Amino acid sequence: LCKVGLCVQLGHDGLCCPHPGKSRNITVIDTNGIHVVSVILCECGIMGASCPVIQFLRHRWWPTTMVQPRTAITLNTLQQFRTLVLQAKLNMYDYYQSLARLTDNTGTYKVPVCVLFILICF
Repeated sequence: LCKVGLCVQLGHDGLCCPHPGKSRNITVIDTNGIHVVSVILCECGIMGASCPVIQFLRHRWWPTTMVQPRTAITLNTLQQFRTLVLQAKLNMYDYYQSLARLTDNTGTYKVPVCVLFILICF
């Protein structure tokens, strides 16, 4: 998604921020694959939005770290994983590998490997 020019503006519900930060690439794990997305964080500090973690959570992305997150997991992905664990007894490795195959099943594209893959079951 980053290569085709998609840039996600966090904060202000997707609207332009008067004080945007620099864009940076974030790996986003979603139910349809693993994507590298260009993200612009809000730096104006309105309603505590200067914290990247808060901006990620408002966008329904769960950051893998609390300081300078580079990887996020969508809440839909966490809910889907929880359902598959409870119903089908699926493990995290197989679920991640299936998302990697959804991203690219040809083997020609190197899917970003997320070393820290935190899943919290709700």
